[in-house]
Amino acid sequence: MREYARISPRFWMGQTGRSIREKGANAQLLALYLLTSPHSNMIGLYWCPVAYMSHETGLSSDGALKALRSLVEIGFCEYDEASEVVWVVEMAKYQVGERLSEKDKQAKGVQNTYDDLPKNPYLQPFFERYGDAFCMSQARTFEGPSRGLGSKETEQEKEKAREKEKELCGGFDAFWEAWPKHHRKGDRDKCLAKWKADKLHANADEVVANVEAWKLSTQWKKDGGQFIPAPLVYLRQQTYLNEAPPKASPDLFVGGKHSGFDKIDYSEGIEEDGSFV
Repeated sequence: MREYARISPRFWMGQTGRSIREKGANAQLLALYLLTSPHSNMIGLYWCPVAYMSHETGLSSDGALKALRSLVEIGFCEYDEASEVVWVVEMAKYQVGERLSEKDKQAKGVQNTYDDLPKNPYLQPFFERYGDAFCMSQARTFEGPSRGLGSKETEQEKEKAREKEKELCGGFDAFWEAWPKHHRKGDRDKCLAKWKADKLHANADEVVANVEAWKLSTQWKKDGGQFIPAPLVYLRQQTYLNEAPPKASPDLFVGGKHSGFDKIDYSEGIEEDGSFV
Protein backbone atom coordinates (compact mmCIF):
# COMPACT_ATOMS: atom_id res chain seq x y z
CA MET A 1 0.00 0.00 0.00
CA ARG A 2 1.31 3.43 -0.91
CA GLU A 3 2.17 5.76 1.96
CA TYR A 4 1.15 8.94 0.17
CA ALA A 5 -0.40 10.27 -3.04
CA ARG A 6 -0.07 13.58 -4.84
CA ILE A 7 -3.22 15.62 -5.41
CA SER A 8 -2.91 18.95 -7.13
CA PRO A 9 -5.04 21.93 -6.02
CA ARG A 10 -6.17 21.98 -9.66
CA PHE A 11 -8.34 19.03 -8.74
CA TRP A 12 -10.80 21.64 -7.47
CA MET A 13 -10.12 24.40 -9.98
CA GLY A 14 -9.32 22.68 -13.27
CA GLN A 15 -11.73 21.65 -16.02
CA THR A 16 -11.80 18.03 -14.86
CA GLY A 17 -12.48 19.10 -11.29
CA ARG A 18 -15.35 21.32 -12.39
CA SER A 19 -16.81 18.49 -14.46
CA ILE A 20 -16.62 16.18 -11.43
CA ARG A 21 -18.26 18.82 -9.23
CA GLU A 22 -21.16 19.06 -11.65
CA LYS A 23 -21.76 15.35 -11.14
CA GLY A 24 -22.32 15.86 -7.42
CA ALA A 25 -20.70 15.29 -4.05
CA ASN A 26 -20.61 11.50 -4.37
CA ALA A 27 -18.63 11.78 -7.59
CA GLN A 28 -16.16 14.14 -5.90
CA LEU A 29 -15.76 11.74 -2.97
CA LEU A 30 -15.19 8.74 -5.22
CA ALA A 31 -12.73 10.64 -7.42
CA LEU A 32 -10.64 11.52 -4.35
CA TYR A 33 -10.90 7.92 -3.19
CA LEU A 34 -9.62 6.57 -6.52
CA LEU A 35 -6.65 8.94 -6.36
CA THR A 36 -5.78 7.92 -2.78
CA SER A 37 -7.19 4.40 -2.49
CA PRO A 38 -5.13 1.95 -0.42
CA HIS A 39 -5.40 -0.42 -3.39
CA SER A 40 -4.05 2.11 -5.88
CA ASN A 41 -0.58 2.39 -7.33
CA MET A 42 1.47 5.17 -8.87
CA ILE A 43 0.32 4.44 -12.42
CA GLY A 44 -3.40 4.70 -11.63
CA LEU A 45 -4.25 1.29 -13.12
CA TYR A 46 -5.22 -1.20 -10.46
CA TRP A 47 -7.67 -3.78 -9.18
CA CYS A 48 -10.48 -2.31 -7.10
CA PRO A 49 -13.92 -3.94 -6.83
CA VAL A 50 -16.92 -1.66 -6.50
CA ALA A 51 -17.61 -3.33 -3.16
CA TYR A 52 -14.33 -1.88 -1.85
CA MET A 53 -15.26 1.57 -3.13
CA SER A 54 -18.60 1.36 -1.39
CA HIS A 55 -17.23 0.08 1.92
CA GLU A 56 -14.26 2.43 2.19
CA THR A 57 -16.11 5.60 1.15
CA GLY A 58 -19.30 4.88 3.08
CA LEU A 59 -21.38 5.12 -0.09
CA SER A 60 -24.12 2.62 -0.75
CA SER A 61 -23.47 0.04 -3.46
CA ASP A 62 -25.83 1.83 -5.82
CA GLY A 63 -24.35 5.21 -4.86
CA ALA A 64 -20.80 4.06 -5.53
CA LEU A 65 -21.78 2.50 -8.85
CA LYS A 66 -23.67 5.61 -9.94
CA ALA A 67 -20.75 7.85 -8.97
CA LEU A 68 -18.32 5.58 -10.80
CA ARG A 69 -20.44 5.70 -13.94
CA SER A 70 -20.53 9.48 -13.81
CA LEU A 71 -16.71 9.57 -13.59
CA VAL A 72 -16.47 7.24 -16.58
CA GLU A 73 -18.84 9.49 -18.53
CA ILE A 74 -16.59 12.54 -18.15
CA GLY A 75 -13.42 10.59 -18.94
CA PHE A 76 -11.87 10.74 -15.47
CA CYS A 77 -11.49 6.98 -15.37
CA GLU A 78 -12.38 3.69 -17.03
CA TYR A 79 -13.70 0.62 -15.26
CA ASP A 80 -13.98 -2.98 -16.42
CA GLU A 81 -16.56 -4.99 -14.52
CA ALA A 82 -15.18 -8.34 -15.73
CA SER A 83 -11.68 -7.84 -14.31
CA GLU A 84 -12.70 -5.24 -11.67
CA VAL A 85 -9.83 -3.04 -12.78
CA VAL A 86 -10.02 0.75 -12.72
CA TRP A 87 -7.86 3.09 -14.76
CA VAL A 88 -7.66 6.70 -13.60
CA VAL A 89 -6.46 7.95 -16.95
CA GLU A 90 -4.36 11.01 -15.96
CA MET A 91 -3.22 9.70 -12.58
CA ALA A 92 0.20 8.43 -13.73
CA LYS A 93 1.10 11.88 -15.05
CA TYR A 94 0.56 13.44 -11.61
CA GLN A 95 1.93 10.59 -9.48
CA VAL A 96 4.99 9.77 -11.63
CA GLY A 97 5.59 12.86 -13.76
CA GLU A 98 5.33 14.05 -17.33
CA ARG A 99 8.39 12.08 -18.47
CA LEU A 100 11.10 9.83 -17.08
CA SER A 101 14.64 9.20 -18.31
CA GLU A 102 15.88 5.68 -18.97
CA LYS A 103 18.21 5.96 -15.97
CA ASP A 104 15.43 6.97 -13.61
CA LYS A 105 14.67 4.15 -11.19
CA GLN A 106 11.00 5.03 -11.40
CA ALA A 107 10.97 3.88 -15.02
CA LYS A 108 11.72 0.35 -13.92
CA GLY A 109 9.19 0.69 -11.11
CA VAL A 110 6.49 1.70 -13.58
CA GLN A 111 7.26 -1.32 -15.79
CA ASN A 112 7.25 -3.70 -12.83
CA THR A 113 3.94 -2.32 -11.55
CA TYR A 114 2.50 -2.66 -15.04
CA ASP A 115 3.77 -6.24 -15.40
CA ASP A 116 2.21 -7.29 -12.08
CA LEU A 117 -1.30 -6.14 -13.01
CA PRO A 118 -4.05 -8.69 -13.57
CA LYS A 119 -5.19 -9.10 -17.16
CA ASN A 120 -7.49 -6.28 -18.17
CA PRO A 121 -8.53 -4.38 -21.32
CA TYR A 122 -6.54 -1.23 -20.39
CA LEU A 123 -3.04 -2.74 -20.62
CA GLN A 124 -2.49 -1.83 -24.26
CA PRO A 125 -4.14 1.64 -24.04
CA PHE A 126 -1.97 2.45 -21.00
CA PHE A 127 1.21 1.48 -22.83
CA GLU A 128 0.22 3.51 -25.89
CA ARG A 129 -0.37 6.56 -23.69
CA TYR A 130 2.63 6.34 -21.36
CA GLY A 131 5.09 3.87 -22.90
CA ASP A 132 7.40 6.45 -24.47
CA ALA A 133 7.08 9.00 -21.67
CA PHE A 134 8.04 6.44 -19.01
CA CYS A 135 10.61 4.53 -21.11
CA MET A 136 8.62 1.32 -20.80
CA SER A 137 10.22 -1.65 -22.51
CA GLN A 138 7.37 -4.05 -23.14
CA ALA A 139 3.64 -3.87 -23.72
CA ARG A 140 1.12 -6.46 -22.65
CA THR A 141 -1.83 -7.53 -24.73
CA PHE A 142 -5.25 -8.59 -23.54
CA GLU A 143 -7.56 -11.12 -25.07
CA GLY A 144 -10.72 -11.84 -23.19
CA PRO A 145 -14.16 -10.55 -22.32
CA SER A 146 -14.47 -7.01 -21.04
CA ARG A 147 -17.50 -5.24 -19.72
CA GLY A 148 -17.11 -1.51 -19.27
CA LEU A 149 -19.56 0.54 -17.26
CA GLY A 150 -19.84 3.35 -19.76
CA SER A 151 -21.25 1.44 -22.73
CA LYS A 152 -24.34 0.09 -21.02
CA GLU A 153 -25.08 3.32 -19.22
CA THR A 154 -24.56 5.35 -22.37
CA GLU A 155 -27.07 3.25 -24.29
CA GLN A 156 -29.58 3.59 -21.48
CA GLU A 157 -29.09 7.34 -21.42
CA LYS A 158 -29.40 7.56 -25.21
CA GLU A 159 -32.67 5.64 -25.08
CA LYS A 160 -33.90 7.83 -22.25
CA ALA A 161 -32.94 10.92 -24.25
CA ARG A 162 -34.81 9.62 -27.29
CA GLU A 163 -37.91 8.98 -25.20
CA LYS A 164 -37.66 12.46 -23.67
CA GLU A 165 -37.27 14.03 -27.12
CA LYS A 166 -40.31 12.15 -28.38
CA GLU A 167 -42.30 13.28 -25.36
CA LEU A 168 -41.35 16.94 -25.80
CA CYS A 169 -42.36 16.83 -29.47
CA GLY A 170 -45.76 15.41 -28.59
CA GLY A 171 -48.64 17.29 -30.18
CA PHE A 172 -46.46 19.51 -32.35
CA ASP A 173 -47.40 17.78 -35.60
CA ALA A 174 -51.08 18.33 -34.78
CA PHE A 175 -50.36 21.99 -34.05
CA TRP A 176 -48.50 22.43 -37.33
CA GLU A 177 -51.23 20.67 -39.28
CA ALA A 178 -53.90 22.85 -37.64
CA TRP A 179 -52.12 26.09 -38.52
CA PRO A 180 -53.77 27.66 -41.60
CA LYS A 181 -51.95 27.68 -44.91
CA HIS A 182 -50.46 31.11 -45.16
CA HIS A 183 -47.36 32.81 -46.51
CA ARG A 184 -46.22 33.45 -42.93
CA LYS A 185 -46.33 29.76 -42.05
CA GLY A 186 -42.64 28.94 -41.78
CA ASP A 187 -39.69 28.38 -39.43
CA ARG A 188 -40.94 24.93 -38.51
CA ASP A 189 -37.70 23.97 -36.74
CA LYS A 190 -37.71 27.16 -34.65
CA CYS A 191 -41.36 26.57 -33.78
CA LEU A 192 -40.56 23.03 -32.70
CA ALA A 193 -37.67 24.27 -30.55
CA LYS A 194 -39.98 26.80 -28.88
CA TRP A 195 -42.63 24.11 -28.43
CA LYS A 196 -40.13 21.89 -26.62
CA ALA A 197 -38.63 24.72 -24.59
CA ASP A 198 -42.06 25.72 -23.26
CA LYS A 199 -43.04 22.06 -22.74
CA LEU A 200 -46.26 22.57 -24.67
CA HIS A 201 -46.66 18.82 -25.14
CA ALA A 202 -48.38 18.83 -21.76
CA ASN A 203 -51.12 21.15 -23.07
CA ALA A 204 -51.04 20.21 -26.74
CA ASP A 205 -54.80 19.60 -27.05
CA GLU A 206 -55.62 23.01 -25.58
CA VAL A 207 -53.13 24.78 -27.86
CA VAL A 208 -54.48 23.08 -30.98
CA ALA A 209 -58.05 23.88 -29.92
CA ASN A 210 -57.04 27.51 -29.45
CA VAL A 211 -55.60 27.62 -32.98
CA GLU A 212 -58.80 26.11 -34.37
CA ALA A 213 -60.83 28.78 -32.55
CA TRP A 214 -58.62 31.58 -33.87
CA LYS A 215 -59.04 30.24 -37.40
CA LEU A 216 -62.78 30.91 -37.10
CA SER A 217 -62.35 34.38 -35.64
CA THR A 218 -63.07 37.68 -37.40
CA GLN A 219 -59.49 38.82 -36.86
CA TRP A 220 -57.96 35.90 -38.74
CA LYS A 221 -60.62 35.69 -41.44
CA LYS A 222 -60.85 39.30 -42.55
CA ASP A 223 -59.00 40.59 -45.60
CA GLY A 224 -58.16 37.10 -46.74
CA GLY A 225 -56.25 36.21 -43.59
CA GLN A 226 -54.03 39.28 -43.72
CA PHE A 227 -53.81 39.40 -39.93
CA ILE A 228 -52.89 35.77 -39.32
CA PRO A 229 -49.53 35.89 -37.51
CA ALA A 230 -46.55 33.62 -38.08
CA PRO A 231 -46.80 30.50 -35.90
CA LEU A 232 -43.48 31.41 -34.25
CA VAL A 233 -44.94 34.77 -33.21
CA TYR A 234 -48.01 32.99 -31.87
CA LEU A 235 -45.82 30.72 -29.74
CA ARG A 236 -43.45 33.43 -28.55
CA GLN A 237 -46.30 35.72 -27.51
CA GLN A 238 -48.11 32.79 -25.86
CA THR A 239 -51.30 33.69 -27.69
CA TYR A 240 -52.65 30.27 -26.80
CA LEU A 241 -53.15 31.56 -23.25
CA ASN A 242 -55.73 34.05 -24.54
CA GLU A 243 -59.26 33.08 -25.37
CA ALA A 244 -59.93 33.41 -29.09
CA PRO A 245 -62.35 36.23 -30.13
CA PRO A 246 -65.90 35.37 -31.25
CA LYS A 247 -66.46 33.56 -34.50
CA ALA A 248 -66.84 35.69 -37.60
CA SER A 249 -70.27 35.92 -39.19
CA PRO A 250 -70.23 33.80 -42.35
CA ASP A 251 -72.02 36.61 -44.23
CA LEU A 252 -69.36 39.20 -43.53
CA PHE A 253 -66.57 37.58 -45.48
CA VAL A 254 -67.00 36.17 -48.94
CA GLY A 255 -63.93 35.33 -50.95
CA GLY A 256 -61.78 37.01 -48.32
CA LYS A 257 -63.45 40.42 -48.83
CA HIS A 258 -65.96 42.39 -46.81
CA SER A 259 -69.59 41.82 -47.90
CA GLY A 260 -73.10 41.47 -46.46
CA PHE A 261 -73.43 45.13 -45.54
CA ASP A 262 -76.82 45.25 -47.34
CA LYS A 263 -78.15 42.82 -44.78
CA ILE A 264 -77.27 44.98 -41.77
CA ASP A 265 -80.03 47.19 -40.31
CA TYR A 266 -78.16 50.43 -39.69
CA SER A 267 -81.33 52.14 -38.34
CA GLU A 268 -81.52 49.84 -35.38
CA GLY A 269 -81.29 51.83 -32.13
CA ILE A 270 -82.11 55.21 -33.78
CA GLU A 271 -85.30 57.09 -32.88
CA GLU A 272 -87.50 58.88 -35.44
CA ASP A 273 -86.06 62.24 -34.42
CA GLY A 274 -82.53 60.95 -35.13
CA SER A 275 -81.55 60.49 -31.51
CA PHE A 276 -79.97 57.22 -30.26
CA VAL A 277 -81.78 54.97 -27.88
